[in-house]
Amino acid sequence: MMRRKFSDKLKSKVTIVGAVAFMAVAAAVVGVNILSSNTTKDNNKSNLVDLNELPDNVVQTQEESKVNTSAADNIQADNYSSKYFGMDNVMDATNEVKEEQETHQTDQAATNDAATQEKAEETNDDEVAQTTTKSTSTKALNFQAESKMSWPLAGNVLINYSMDSTVYFATLNQYKYNSALIIQGEVNSKVASAADGIVEEIFTDEETGISMKVDLGNGYKAIYGQLKEITVKQGDTVSKGSIIGYVSEPSKYYSIEGSNLYFKVTKDDSPVNPLNFLE
Repeated sequence: MMRRKFSDKLKSKVTIVGAVAFMAVAAAVVGVNILSSNTTKDNNKSNLVDLNELPDNVVQTQEESKVNTSAADNIQADNYSSKYFGMDNVMDATNEVKEEQETHQTDQAATNDAATQEKAEETNDDEVAQTTTKSTSTKALNFQAESKMSWPLAGNVLINYSMDSTVYFATLNQYKYNSALIIQGEVNSKVASAADGIVEEIFTDEETGISMKVDLGNGYKAIYGQLKEITVKQGDTVSKGSIIGYVSEPSKYYSIEGSNLYFKVTKDDSPVNPLNFLE
């Protein structure tokens, strides 16, 4: 009985001692944690920097960093605006270019239309002129046996027309037939067209020098020789009395007779007497 009570008391003491020891260990651990926490706070506090204590250049650098950051943000914002909102300007510019191109195309089309119209008008004018010339020519080229001519040159007849008998040519010193009128005229005297007609040919002949053949219509033609400085060309229409050239120096066939106009009229390429038509 006594042993049991002693044993129980011993166990109770051991339990109390163990509890005290546990509490002591726990208190130590808690103290260590508190000390560590205070140390960390002190260290963090010691890392803080008072800006007032920093040099001016350090503070300025930090301010510049903020400014640069703000500028970078603005640039980024501008780039964003340009990317997503600048398309309006691009579209406006594109529309302006399109409008200019359309205006240019419209102007070009108007110019082409005007040129086409002008060309058409010129063509019509040419056609009208050709028609008028053709009508005038057709009307003019109606020479008849009873038609009359004006003298192409005022002057004496040096050698008369003669196809029935021969006449004397002083320069050649011989008699021969003469199919034309040899009309005396000073060099540079004006030569006029004897009738309405169309210039068929301009040529040079050994006997008559520079010469011209004019179609009078109905098979009648007039030939002018001993000319210079002809004022018309092949295909031109000439009117009765209009100047066609000037009297030149005589060819070697008429050196003694002197300067003159060689004037000949044919019907179906056969010579006829010009005096039958001159008035």
